[in-house]
Amino acid sequence: MKQTYFSISLESNDFPQNVDIKNFAARLFVSPNISVEKTKQILLILKSIKFNHFFDSSTKQIEEVLQKQRNGVNIKSEYSGKMQDWVMHFGKLNFEELQYIEETFHLTRDVFGDSIKHKVVDRIIDSPRALANNLKQHIKGQDEIIENISIPFYQHIESKRLGTSCKVKTPFLLVGKTGSGKSEMLKLFGEIANEAANIPVIRINSSDCTPNSWRGKHIVDIIGEHINDDSDIEKLKYAIIIFHEIDKITHYNSQNLIGEYSSDKDIDMQRDIMRLFEKNHNLVIDNEIGAFTLKQELEADNFLIVFEGAFAGIEKIIANRLNVNNRIGFSTESSPNKMNVDHNLLKQLDYPDLERWGYLPELLGRIGNVHVLNPLTEDIVYEIMTTATDNILEYHKEECKGQGFNLEFTEGALRKIAKTVVKSDLGVRSLKSVLDKLMSDVYYNCDNYRNTTLTIDENFIEGNPPAKTISMSNHFHYVSRN
Repeated sequence: MKQTYFSISLESNDFPQNVDIKNFAARLFVSPNISVEKTKQILLILKSIKFNHFFDSSTKQIEEVLQKQRNGVNIKSEYSGKMQDWVMHFGKLNFEELQYIEETFHLTRDVFGDSIKHKVVDRIIDSPRALANNLKQHIKGQDEIIENISIPFYQHIESKRLGTSCKVKTPFLLVGKTGSGKSEMLKLFGEIANEAANIPVIRINSSDCTPNSWRGKHIVDIIGEHINDDSDIEKLKYAIIIFHEIDKITHYNSQNLIGEYSSDKDIDMQRDIMRLFEKNHNLVIDNEIGAFTLKQELEADNFLIVFEGAFAGIEKIIANRLNVNNRIGFSTESSPNKMNVDHNLLKQLDYPDLERWGYLPELLGRIGNVHVLNPLTEDIVYEIMTTATDNILEYHKEECKGQGFNLEFTEGALRKIAKTVVKSDLGVRSLKSVLDKLMSDVYYNCDNYRNTTLTIDENFIEGNPPAKTISMSNHFHYVSRN
């Protein structure tokens, strides 16, 4: 029976009954004198290892490191580069494994370097609510959606932790305009799943994928790319499969009010996706090992399958179904609040609209829920800049501090930036380009602002010089704008 600890797949038959296999795997990682290469050698000769000697030797190594730490020595150098090598050859450590190291060996995770600090998971994920709360620190304005999709993600994490199959977990479709945060939301959910339970995330760009019977890259080819020479295909049993731009596979012409039926290629592609939902269906993966190709079967029963897309123009199909264009005072084309009108229509999205877009009813029947993201508003952009974790505004402040001056933004400036971002109609991703353009002159003339606090206000955004204050004996003195 195979067991996986610290991203190492181990066969229980290779160990005596009195050996704690998890503790053995942890010691391979924690012992400073056991490199990744030496770990590989040990794994090849497991049946001939003298385990008593191994445990005594590793205990001595770990105790020597802990004694140095108690004496005030920085022990990070003892583990320099080991985490990066481990991740490269075996895979990432999850939250529970790091916690096990702390509790068992009294080594805090920071000694292994910044690469294993959890940038997303900051608490134990013990409920969908805890999972959602993590996401809400990073994604703003989408609380209801985050809470809804945290349920299948949490169910999937628990299934992996327990090695069971969740019968109530359902796939879902995430719909939202370009830049609304679909990809970032799923990326963060995937990172949490990976950190919490070592779950791999496989992203498939739907427009680049072809059906099995057609020439090109197939779903199984993309999944197969995630199997390395030293990887175990068992790791992929609980993979999260994310189909990006799923709206592109039907090649629907959004300029037509009435949808077009899909081509043979589109239908074949949808049927390939539907096979992932079939019970007891195994994918046949070509695993290339050296000069040989080994065909391996991968169970698909425990995948979590997620779809996302912008569906630009589907509002016309919804409007046609609801007959809203013929209602007095309601127009999807001439209304001054067109964004709100489009969003109100998008919120009415239903399966008949997706079928009109070109999807097979059989595929739609396998998608449990459709979630429509809220449109980006000035308030949401403002909230992203002021309260979101790891937001781009904070990065600019850190960069300026490194150049020798502080950076501040007035309330009016932030509101003006938010308005510009929303007006661009490119979503939150345009925030970076707006700030880059705004800050280019500041960075170019950074030597003029050393030892000052630079304040960006509405006048500066309109092209006037910024206000600045000069630090003098820990007191700040206001200086004019020239």
